[in-house]
Amino acid sequence: LCAHEKGADIKTRTRFVRGDRDKDTWKITLLDKASGKEINIRSKALINAAGPWADEIISDSLSFAKQRHITWIKGSHILVPQLNTGSDAFILQ
Repeated sequence: LCAHEKGADIKTRTRFVRGDRDKDTWKITLLDKASGKEINIRSKALINAAGPWADEIISDSLSFAKQRHITWIKGSHILVPQLNTGSDAFILQ
């Protein structure tokens, strides 16, 4: 199921400003690109989907020290219909 169907709140047209860990939740600050206003939300999880900027997000915008460098590899992601009923994943090289 997609994240939205699982209850995730997807924030498009926003810029991630800061993420601070507070016990078992995240306090997240976003910037709404249309209005220029900051949005503050709390979340159980934070997903860094910044692609080539992921390292920058970790070092500049999160409230903890970066522990390791992210190594990038080139590749493609292709989504196909589920072929098996198990929970195993397959990687084709």
